Amino acid sequence: MNKPKSESGSARVRFRRAAAALVLLAALLLLCPSCEKTETSDFTYQKNDEGYTLISVKALGRDVVIPAEYNGEKVTWIGKNAFFNNDTIRRLTVPKSVAIIEEYAFSSCVKLNTVVFEEGGRCVIGEGAFSKNPLLETLTLNSSVSVFDARAFENCPKLGRVQMDESVKSIARDAFKNCESLLIDAPAGSIPDVFAKENGIPSSFVSSDAATYLTLLAALAAAGALFGVFLIIEKRRKRGKTQKKS
Repeated sequence: MNKPKSESGSARVRFRRAAAALVLLAALLLLCPSCEKTETSDFTYQKNDEGYTLISVKALGRDVVIPAEYNGEKVTWIGKNAFFNNDTIRRLTVPKSVAIIEEYAFSSCVKLNTVVFEEGGRCVIGEGAFSKNPLLETLTLNSSVSVFDARAFENCPKLGRVQMDESVKSIARDAFKNCESLLIDAPAGSIPDVFAKENGIPSSFVSSDAATYLTLLAALAAAGALFGVFLIIEKRRKRGKTQKKS
């Protein structure tokens, strides 16, 4: 049975209006200069004994700052596989409230380049937490990481200079396996320094005594150079007097 013409025509009008609205919306999205800036992170949390665990994410911007609090309580853990295989995040900031980063939490984040820990924390980095990140170059600890578990940064070939100090209490033997570009700065005799030596990792650390000695040598060299200039000037002055007398 055929529908009345008036009903069919009304349906066509509604369809055209809906299509026009969709086209307009698409145009606005394309022309909007700030659309990319509205990208936000959508975290999912789970209650734990100390506060909250961040267990997963739905959407991410390129620069991710883990919240220090949720519902008025501290975010203390980042859960297992929370960011696993993410292909968006470039830079990560971890607040001092985070005490544990669980297994493979940030593993295989193929575009992750920079990780910064907020000063004042004491974080344990779990097994493989940052493993298989091919573009990771910069790791800033700010004395806020105490433990590196097995394979914590395994297969991060571009990871460069990392500054560590006495706040680091334990480093698994394979924590930085296959990190060909790694260079560790650490106080002589500290756990990171011993780890670097035992595993053939280069270090550019200079102890305070050595730094003082080098500074003294530089000062002596500068004084010697100035004295040499003085002798040359004095020699020329005396020569000038001799020429005037003759």
